[in-house]
Amino acid sequence: MVSDGKVVSNPLKRCSCNNCGHGFHTQSFSEEQIKEIYSADYSIGLRDAVAEAARSAEYSRQIEAFLTHHLGNEANFSKIIEFGCGSGTLLGHLTNRLGAQISTGVEPSSRIAANARSNVGGRISIHEGFAEQFEASPPATIFACPLT
Repeated sequence: MVSDGKVVSNPLKRCSCNNCGHGFHTQSFSEEQIKEIYSADYSIGLRDAVAEAARSAEYSRQIEAFLTHHLGNEANFSKIIEFGCGSGTLLGHLTNRLGAQISTGVEPSSRIAANARSNVGGRISIHEGFAEQFEASPPATIFACPLT
């Protein structure tokens, strides 16, 4: 089962680092399998708006604390890009909290990307696709989605 509750035909074998807690898959997925998981029917972030808002607010708080701890209060985040931006809620929080002038979200699921475009403000643009397909000048700060 993947993060949005969809059942896939092959088992997900996961491990995590005992030191930092980073989670990862022990076997890589093929490009075809990844595209199947994140197809138009992928729906994480669309099922419960209240839970999505709470999750995004907490992730944003933790990311800001991490960046402040490692970069100090004077770091400039004029541009942000988030790969796997889902509903765009986290990107919206980060854009506001970090004072970014422009932010870009890249989301592989057409359904979620369309929903995100309808929910984000003027400083945020949402693009459909995978990171490998995204062609833009590199931003100052890059956030990638947590592993699912």
